[in-house]
Amino acid sequence: MAVYLGSAGIIELTRTADRSFRSTMDPGDVNPSERRFSFDFPNGTFLTGDRLALRRVNADGTSSAQLLDFVAPSGWGDGQQHSDGTWYVHVDALGGIRLYNTWQDALAGSPSAAIALQAPGASYTITAELADGVAHCLGQIADFSISTDRDVADVTSLGDAFRQQWSGLISGSGEIRCFWDWRPSRCGDVDGSQETAQYFHQLILRQQLGSEFKANLIIKRDGTVPLDDTLPQLASRTALFYAVTGVVTNVGLAFSPGEPLQSTIQFVTTGEIALRYELPSAYLLLQEDGGKLFLQDSTGYVALEAAL
Repeated sequence: MAVYLGSAGIIELTRTADRSFRSTMDPGDVNPSERRFSFDFPNGTFLTGDRLALRRVNADGTSSAQLLDFVAPSGWGDGQQHSDGTWYVHVDALGGIRLYNTWQDALAGSPSAAIALQAPGASYTITAELADGVAHCLGQIADFSISTDRDVADVTSLGDAFRQQWSGLISGSGEIRCFWDWRPSRCGDVDGSQETAQYFHQLILRQQLGSEFKANLIIKRDGTVPLDDTLPQLASRTALFYAVTGVVTNVGLAFSPGEPLQSTIQFVTTGEIALRYELPSAYLLLQEDGGKLFLQDSTGYVALEAAL
């Protein structure tokens, strides 16, 4: 029997939100020389590293055909201004915002790397909402847990000899413990910047957009092999993980003299809980456009026989 170690686990975290924010963009809100702007939003609404979708709208809230003209043409991939766009943001201590093309640049917050801005021609209404970002590894994890529960309803009728139960809705909850950190660095053997425990401390305080997030709670990573496995090559090519959307309900920070700081994050799920078992794309049967070929019952993908 193969034995899996907890060291094969990892968390992939994606920033998201289910609400948008509406405000007014004024010419005086933009400082082109500093590549910095601001608009009226409560402190903590947006966080450094968020992927923000900005859209120009009419007074009634419908999408406008007029341009989002405070962002210079170089801020779009095609070099032309549009009525909406999506960028990563860096939010400074005074609530000023700079736009960036990459998450790593947004975390660094260098003014010279920010997207060029220009003064808008007039005041107009905009909406800002979080777009799903790229999944990043959550660093400094000590341990995490997840549990799933199903409600049952008692449907026993008078005269029944045995109690009858009817299965109900499924819910989930979990807890993550991390060594507290606020600087992006290396996450295990994964290169590149990482999400830190500090993000959850900021997330739970966000009132306008909520404290929702998406995560893959990976039980076994691709490339790891369990102890005493009889098929190590196959085991190395597979991954097993829970895919959830959750809301942070509690964040704690434990202090003890001489001990490292630890964050405890508790969450509940807000939608479907999927337990997925996948092969890497190199072992999947792909369509002509490179997409994965789904099974007819949508329970998985079609794999090549060589993967077995």
